[in-house]
This record gives sequence, structure tokens and C-alpha cells, in this order.
Amino acid sequence: MNGSPLLKQTSIHPSRPPRWVVLLFALALIYQFFHWIEHLAQVYQHWLLKLPAAASHGVLFFLDFEWNHFVFNTGYFIALAVTLGYFLLKRRTLAVRAGAIALLATGTLIQAYHQVEHTVKIAQHLALGCEPCPGILGKVLDGVYLHFTLNTIVLVLPLAAFLTTFASHFIHRRGSSVKMAT
Repeated sequence: MNGSPLLKQTSIHPSRPPRWVVLLFALALIYQFFHWIEHLAQVYQHWLLKLPAAASHGVLFFLDFEWNHFVFNTGYFIALAVTLGYFLLKRRTLAVRAGAIALLATGTLIQAYHQVEHTVKIAQHLALGCEPCPGILGKVLDGVYLHFTLNTIVLVLPLAAFLTTFASHFIHRRGSSVKMAT
């Protein structure tokens, strides 16, 4: 595993994060995007098709279980926290704008709360056998809209941080290779 090109620092410039950080961040965002699509489908089912919240299971209805959401949200939180931790530890040497770090930090904090919601939902599931369980805010807010909103926020803020941080690197690389080819 030590020889894996994905884990090596491949950037010539020391102010750029290693490839594994970029890859972890990108895969986490892709992972979250597909999860967000599921929540978008639930909103469609609940709002437009007028299905009750408990019957709005998304496209992959067979995966709509409390344990799957808990594991998914845990993985996403860990990926965001590791990325944020790396950026904070290396902020003096990395070319990462403070605004990007603030976006990522805010998204990570909201995902931490989202993780608390799912932890409570798991506790309720184990104690009461509910599926879906209300969690904390789900006792007073519609769970479909609540989790769609949380998932939208924790996708958009880190995505904005990613694009702010890495878009110029990709454009620069593409521009460099185009210049070399002509």
C-alpha cells in the first residue's frame, strides 16, 4: 500500500495538498451527491406524489433503513473531518483560501449535527423499533424536508470549498497541457 500512487504526494508544488486529500474530498462529495439524489427523490414522492413521509423511500427504497443512513452519515462526517483537519494543520503552507476553510468547517459542523440526529434515530430504532424514527428535530419538523435540507447544506458548502480550492488547479493544469500541445 505504501507504493500506491494515490497515496503519494504527487504535487510538485508544496502548497498543494497531496493527491489522497483531493481524492478523499472528491469521493466524499460524489458519495454525498448520490445520497442527496435519494433525498431529492423522497421530496418528490412526499410533496408531489403526496406519499406520507414513512412511505417516501427514494429511488433505492430497499436501502432506506436507519442503519444505512447512520453508516453513510458517519462515513461522510469522517471524510469531511479528515479533510478539514488536514487543511487546518497545513493552513500556513497550503494555498487554501480562508473562505474555503470556513465553508468546509461550517459544512463539517452541520454534518456533525446531522450525525447526532442519526445517532438519536439509531437509539430510537433500537429502543422502539421505528423505521423511520423521528430523531430530535423530526419530532417537530417533517423528516423528509428536514433531511433534504441538511443534506443539501452539507453538499453545497463543502462543494463550494472544493471548487474554490481546486478549480484553479484543474484549470491551470488543463491550460498548461493545452499550451504544451500547441
